[in-house]
Amino acid sequence: MPPVTVVFRGTRADLVRALAAVPTTLAGRGRDAVGAALGVQLRLSTAVLSQVHQDFLTKSRGGVGKDGVKWAPLDPKTVAGRKRTVKESAALKKRRKAGEKVTALSYYGGRVVDILRDTARLLRSLTPGTDGTPRGADQIVRTPPGEVIVGTNVPYAGAHQNGTRHVPARPFTGRKGRIPPAYMPAIGLAAARGVARAVVLMLGGRTS
Repeated sequence: MPPVTVVFRGTRADLVRALAAVPTTLAGRGRDAVGAALGVQLRLSTAVLSQVHQDFLTKSRGGVGKDGVKWAPLDPKTVAGRKRTVKESAALKKRRKAGEKVTALSYYGGRVVDILRDTARLLRSLTPGTDGTPRGADQIVRTPPGEVIVGTNVPYAGAHQNGTRHVPARPFTGRKGRIPPAYMPAIGLAAARGVARAVVLMLGGRTS
């Protein structure tokens, strides 16, 4: 992050008092007339969701995420049940018409499709917005004092995140919901930028 110079007009004592209030305010325990803490929280929520979203795309295509997780492939029956293009349907009919004994499972089950992206609803719920506010009812972005909570309200998300008797676990928010260490550089950078902006707002100054 490039250096930021803050121009502050006031006495040294005023500056000391203002800077001393920064940690308390950002932790949600002090008066925050300029919304400095919320600004940091929204930056962090966007940074976390961005990392989750990028890893989701990687894992859905069969790769290993930055969190070290590789998702189990889809069952051929699941793949066969996915939406089919007009071209795919016509090709199967053509082969059957030619006398080939081809089943829907054998023909469609071997397709290469993205995992957990049949409707893209889950992925959309984990896609960051531009201002840190939730993108639709499926996305969770909460900013209680001193905390940032992000997640998804999609009903079947928990089954895929944690796994069930019939569904293998395909975690998309880190193992056990914990932020993977590999995400921290990007999140830390967002935090640094947010804090720098918060200090400027709280000092009532301007940057140069």
